[in-house]
Amino acid sequence: MQLTGNIPRLLAETAEAPRVLDVGGAHRPLNTATGTLDALAYAERGPVLFPDAPERFSAANWLQFDMCGRPWRAAGMPSGVADPRRADA
Repeated sequence: MQLTGNIPRLLAETAEAPRVLDVGGAHRPLNTATGTLDALAYAERGPVLFPDAPERFSAANWLQFDMCGRPWRAAGMPSGVADPRRADA
């Protein structure tokens, strides 16, 4: 869940970042994310957090995965997204 007061800062800090992973944000996807990991499918996503900013995520870098069901290392992270298993990612 995003606190409304943090949304401008979130956009400012992620808009130009080379890799941004949105975890569990399908109901209000972070459109500055370069990849999304969520239990819901891409087709089930809700409206983006920033209606006036372009979306950097797509069906190609959206991974439907129940992150509570098994370790993330089993997910196979979307292309171009930081792998949380690597310290240098």
